[in-house]
Amino acid sequence: MRVVFQIDIPRRGATCTKGQESFLPLTEYYSVLVDRGDKGFIREDYCPACWKTVTPAGTYWKSVVPASAGKELAPSLNREQKALEHLKDALQRGGEQDLQEAFILSLFLARRRWLALRKDLASKQIYELLATEEFITVPKVQLSTLQSTHLQQKLKDLLK
Repeated sequence: MRVVFQIDIPRRGATCTKGQESFLPLTEYYSVLVDRGDKGFIREDYCPACWKTVTPAGTYWKSVVPASAGKELAPSLNREQKALEHLKDALQRGGEQDLQEAFILSLFLARRRWLALRKDLASKQIYELLATEEFITVPKVQLSTLQSTHLQQKLKDLLK
């Protein structure tokens, strides 16, 4: 059985870690992810003014609070929503073909600007789901090992 390494990254806080300003829709913020060993990861979020005074001690990135923060998704699923659901299911199943599908779907969703690549590591990529600020870890797959024709047809049928 293949074990997939996954990092649980906390969600963005509602306020700045330092200045306690609220993060409103469409405002910029900076996040720092600090590894605390066996305690896991701690996320600290900063407004632009406080960020100028911070020396990051870990992985960091800049983002924007989505305009739809807190809104529910529409009940009928569009193509991207179907792809996202299948991506999460494939990662949970964890088989070799499932991970290949997850890898291709993550590239599709990044291209469609549903996912943002936050960290590209040797064996995996960490994406942020822009609508909910959830993080997804996707193992990398060698493109030369893909059964492209079969995979294309399966994903085409799935996303109809």
